[in-house]
Amino acid sequence: FVSSLEGDIMTTQVSTVIWPSFWARLCAWLIDWLVLGLVSLAVGWLAFDYASSWGTSGRLFGLVLGTVYFGVTTSALGGQASIGMRVFRLKVVGLEGGPLGLPTAFGRALLVISPVLLNGWFFNMQDEVLSIILGALLISAIFGVGLAQIYLLFFNRPTRRLLHDLVFRSAVVSTEVNAIAVPSVGKPARIASIIILSVFCMTIIGAMVLRTKMTHLMATLPAQRKIIQAVNSLPEFSGATSADNTTSMMSSSGPPIVQRTLLVTARSRTRPENINQNLAKIGAIASKTYRFAPGQRLVVQISYGFDLGFANYITQNGAEYSTKCTSADIKCLVRP
Repeated sequence: FVSSLEGDIMTTQVSTVIWPSFWARLCAWLIDWLVLGLVSLAVGWLAFDYASSWGTSGRLFGLVLGTVYFGVTTSALGGQASIGMRVFRLKVVGLEGGPLGLPTAFGRALLVISPVLLNGWFFNMQDEVLSIILGALLISAIFGVGLAQIYLLFFNRPTRRLLHDLVFRSAVVSTEVNAIAVPSVGKPARIASIIILSVFCMTIIGAMVLRTKMTHLMATLPAQRKIIQAVNSLPEFSGATSADNTTSMMSSSGPPIVQRTLLVTARSRTRPENINQNLAKIGAIASKTYRFAPGQRLVVQISYGFDLGFANYITQNGAEYSTKCTSADIKCLVRP
């Protein structure tokens, strides 16, 4: 990976290149984010129930939207500049000075936005090993690539070429050029690669340590998966999650007070007409499926809204449900 990023030096037909400043790159990105956010918000409100039924998978819409937007606008077809870039008179060029082809521009665009869109995207993996591997890959893409991008933006000067520029042999410039002379990126590329690899390795090691140290958590996972499957089988809900939380509160008159709570959250596919009835329905499913420890509480939450990556609107309601209730009875809800 590093070796593919090191030879970016072009010296033929060199024109004077004005490399964009930190603020120009940042502000152009913010304008583009605002444009994509407004489009996503409009789609979300116009197709509210339909978009809500997607759950966090609605981020796939944002991924496609962002890839098409940046891919088309920064290619030869779209004039080599997104809306934000046009405001600050920037454009994307290949290292030969010419425009990017559409396939290259699409690949570059996907690398630009995927770390942002993957953050918050929920993947329900049943296999434990695959879950650890996927989690490590996602964290590496979100935080590893994100930290590498921040490092390159600040320290890969004067070009400020980011990871997507290094991988797809492109650059963002602020003048008309026929060819560009790009300084060697060997050291910045190595450091960016080390950042991503370090995050991946630390995530894998952390997951393995967590697995061996937190035996209680690992023991509860199969039971929680049963709850998730049971709630997701209801036609009204999708994207259920379950968490067994233990909290300790200090007491001035004795030992710490330990409270254990099972939190079950589900996304409503359509606008809920009776929140309490839906909360009770989930609570009843959880009470039938899960074996509660003495004194363990059950808290149920329902979220409703859309998450399209660049824009989201989520409302959430919750209540405590008696662990002895196995029917969808509103009277079993415990309100403070």
